[in-house]
Parts: sequence; C-alpha cells; structure tokens
Amino acid sequence: QLLRSQQSEYSHPIKAAGTGEWTREERQNVLLEKAWQLGNATDVAIVGGGIVGVELAADIIYKYPEKNVKVLDMQNSLLPELPPQCGKYARKWLEGKGVKVELGAPADLSALRDEDYQIFMCVGYKPNGHVYKSEEESPKPDRVAPRGALIVDNMMNVGRQKNVFAVGDVMSHPQPEAKTAYTADLSGNYVARAIKALTLDTNAQIKPYPELLTGLDSVPLVTCVSLGAWDGILVFNNFALPGKFAALVKWLIFSSKTRQLRGNAACNFAWDVAESLSFILHRLDRARRKKTS
Repeated sequence: QLLRSQQSEYSHPIKAAGTGEWTREERQNVLLEKAWQLGNATDVAIVGGGIVGVELAADIIYKYPEKNVKVLDMQNSLLPELPPQCGKYARKWLEGKGVKVELGAPADLSALRDEDYQIFMCVGYKPNGHVYKSEEESPKPDRVAPRGALIVDNMMNVGRQKNVFAVGDVMSHPQPEAKTAYTADLSGNYVARAIKALTLDTNAQIKPYPELLTGLDSVPLVTCVSLGAWDGILVFNNFALPGKFAALVKWLIFSSKTRQLRGNAACNFAWDVAESLSFILHRLDRARRKKTS
C-alpha cells in the first residue's frame, strides 16, 4: 500500500488505473474461476516452493487426494526462507501424500501446458511501485527498486517526502525482512503511529522502524505454515515446531484475526498481547544468540 498522510482526498490507499482485481467482488470471481478450474483438472503443477506454494499444494492434495500434484522450484529445498528443518518436514509430508517435488531446475511451462497441467504460479510478486510517479508520469528511478518496490528509509518514507509512506509488499526497507502477513501488519502499525504523531506535532521525533515497535533493529521471523487441516509448522526465528499443535495455532490465528478485523475487542486485545510477547521473546533470543556467539 502507498499511504499519503496529509491532504489526501483518496477513498482508498491507492487509486488504480485500468482493469484488475480492485474490488472484493472481482477478487471473489477470480477465486471462484480458479476453484472451478482446479476441480476439473486431473494434473496440477505448482511453480514455487515457498510458503504460498507449499500451503497451496498441501491444501489441494488434502481436498483432492486423487489428483496428480507436483511442486517445482529452482531452489534446492522447499521453504528456503525458513529454517532448513521446515523444508525437510514439508517435503516429507507432501511426498507422503503422493505429491511429486522437483527442485533445483527451472520449470518448463510449455511442457506442462502440453501435458494439460493446471498451473499455479507461486514464485513471488512484482510490487506496483510504478503508481508513485513524477510529474513526467514515469517512475522515479531513485525511489524504485529493480523488481518494482518503492525504496523507503528507516522512517518508511518514500524519498524525502516526510508525509508519504509505503508499507507491506510494495516497499523495500534497508533492513531486509520476510514478506509475511505478520511483517505487513507491523509496518502498517508503525506508519499508523507515525501519522498520528505527525498529525499532533509536525516536528515530532519518531524512532525508526522497527525499533519503535521491537526495541531492536530487526523484527522476529514469525509464521505458521499449514499442511492440510491437521498438520503444519510453527516458526519463530530459528525455532520450528511441526505437527498438530502448529495446525491448531494456525486455526487460532485465522479465527482470531478475522474477528479482530471485524472489531472484536477481546481478539484485538489478544493480538496486542501476542505482538508484545513476540517482541520480548525476540529480544531474549537475540541476547541469547549474542551471548553464545
């Protein structure tokens, strides 16, 4: 998202041009079409072995155990963004369900189409950083990363514009972090606090991201990978806990987060507590690793 904190009359964070999935109904129609295509497919290929690709493969083989499903990735392991034990566990789980895992080589999309595979591309994203343009209607090269993300500073500002912020997938921060729902929520939380502070005092001194939130120059790696309905992998930094407990945590995350977004006060409080606890555990973990290094 691209947020402008002052004197904006936009009804949405970004004003989109052209056609695309800009409304809930349009997105819902696309998902229904994909579900229909999946239901009628015999062979399914998932290109990308990251979190999205692994979860999608697990969901498909769990619901449609009769389908021929394969996962392809150029990396030599699944879930390369997570601790190594996560990829090993996910591969064992998928192959145990009959999923073929092909790693270490690019996917031949033409061959897959010739073999009538239903293909799902899960190989990352290209951020829409081009929406931030100069007066000449071209992206400002010094503010856009090679893949299209907007380059921000430690205050989440785009360029030298102190009232223009970028958060989530569309921004490229000096401190690399995993692009997950957790980190997107943190960056949005930070910008919301910054906007509130600047609204009250335009000269307010604000700590940089993520120090204002975590007390450190980094955020914890927190995620939970679903493997069907009754299995998963819970991850916190270098610690991974696979099994049914992780699946329970994933269900709790989903159910409580949706209720929080609907305005449930209890769930909102629970998420505030969980977020604060994750910061405390992250600081303790950093101190422990520094002591043992």
